[in-house]
Amino acid sequence: MPLLSTLTLPSISIQIPGFLADIWEGVLRAVPKKKTSHMKKRHRQLAGKALKDVKAINTCPGCGRPKKAHHLCPYCVAGKTELDVGNDQLLTSVAEIKQSYLDRMLDKVPADK
Repeated sequence: MPLLSTLTLPSISIQIPGFLADIWEGVLRAVPKKKTSHMKKRHRQLAGKALKDVKAINTCPGCGRPKKAHHLCPYCVAGKTELDVGNDQLLTSVAEIKQSYLDRMLDKVPADK
């Protein structure tokens, strides 16, 4: 195994140790020819990260406005939070909203025969 290998480029002759010869060739090939523009770099970085459409939309049983599925209606909760009440009363009012919603859903379920 030679200790020194010679890498000859046009008009350049460099003495490189044998264990660096393979790495040196890879380094020479890894240089980009041109600078990547800001626009191309941002397009590459943000590919596939666009905002997704909201598909799970239901109507609120309380006010009839559209709301996200499995979430409290922001309009109904906003009406309850505008009241100047403490946190414990606010939690009980949210719990009452959930309970009234559950009661209405149970009323719609047919009874088993």
